[in-house]
Amino acid sequence: MLSAQIHSDFLNLPLELIFKIIDELPLQAQLSLADTCQDMNNITRDEYFWRKRIRAISPSELVLEPTKENFKTRLKRIYSEIKFLEQHFAKILALSDGNKAAQQQLNKNFECVKSLMKYPWGENSVADLSEADQLLIAINEITIQLQLPPPIAKSLRLEHITRLPARSISQNQAIFSQLERLELNGNLLETLPENINICLNLLMLDLYDTAITFFPKHLKDLTQLQFFYCSGGNTSQLPDMLYTNPQLKWVAYDNMHLVSIGEDIKNLKVLSWLYLANNQISVLPCSFSTLTALRELFLSNNPLSALQSQKVTEFLQSIQCDVKDKVKRQATLLKRLRQDKSDDVSHLAEQFDLLSITPQFTPNQARLKRLPLSCSLDSTMQVKRRTNNHALLPRI
Repeated sequence: MLSAQIHSDFLNLPLELIFKIIDELPLQAQLSLADTCQDMNNITRDEYFWRKRIRAISPSELVLEPTKENFKTRLKRIYSEIKFLEQHFAKILALSDGNKAAQQQLNKNFECVKSLMKYPWGENSVADLSEADQLLIAINEITIQLQLPPPIAKSLRLEHITRLPARSISQNQAIFSQLERLELNGNLLETLPENINICLNLLMLDLYDTAITFFPKHLKDLTQLQFFYCSGGNTSQLPDMLYTNPQLKWVAYDNMHLVSIGEDIKNLKVLSWLYLANNQISVLPCSFSTLTALRELFLSNNPLSALQSQKVTEFLQSIQCDVKDKVKRQATLLKRLRQDKSDDVSHLAEQFDLLSITPQFTPNQARLKRLPLSCSLDSTMQVKRRTNNHALLPRI
């Protein structure tokens, strides 16, 4: 009875005072308090409690509602980063061979992160989480710095990272501003920094096999981008920047939980290769039929509906996957370059260099299974290729 009376008296306090009292408790006590009754659960779910905790461990590019669920998601993300770095830490240290200062700093930061995250529920939970987040940024900055090429380099591949900090780009602007190819595939990235637009000369951006879930608005400033590869993340729509980039030729966006394509795809006048396998697309927009430059389309493992417009259905039937000419052209250009029989070798070299960015397929792998002439689609009918999904990954 006494406990019930105390509980009742507590709930009768002004809400601001209740918030202040609970906010002084360790995080573990707050979570336990939420399980005592429905009233406490409602109170501790208030955004007041989660706003500063989410901000402590969330990149500035991500805008998340201050909820208990989002905080748990962010916390799991921290543990995923630690696990990923632990798996690759030997390779990270190998990058720093000959640089004892970098090795010592990497070891110190990583041990500190693991220590802080063993029990992030105490009285200083917000401060501890914030410190762990900053240490992870520092680890990634060192790892990136160890992989940077000379300023004159046109291509950069970064490995073993979970973040691409904005500071890494701004402090090495001379390098990133000259890049034409940026390969970030195979990392645990969930977003790119807002200052990615420093890379104004990018022709190719590779985010294959990453955990990408958010694209910064300044990605649209990469107006020279021609090749964009992305997979393994979670976004229900294509990023808006894809619809506003007139130079895009090759786009891969598979295993991304994509459910729809906007009508604005009609703006991609030179798009010739589109890989959207393993998503949740059921209906293609009518404007899809205006992609007259499209020669290769991959839609395997999408629940395509029979409710396609007639224009789209006819368009899908007419598409031919034509990479024979591309492969043959590459071979011819290379042969002419080696034999040095061209009057304009530099021009041929430039063409071959551009072609080398594109994904490589063998002719028999790049055939598109055409829709039946009847244009009838059932719930299982899909436009797909005759190879397994692993064989379809873009090769750069």
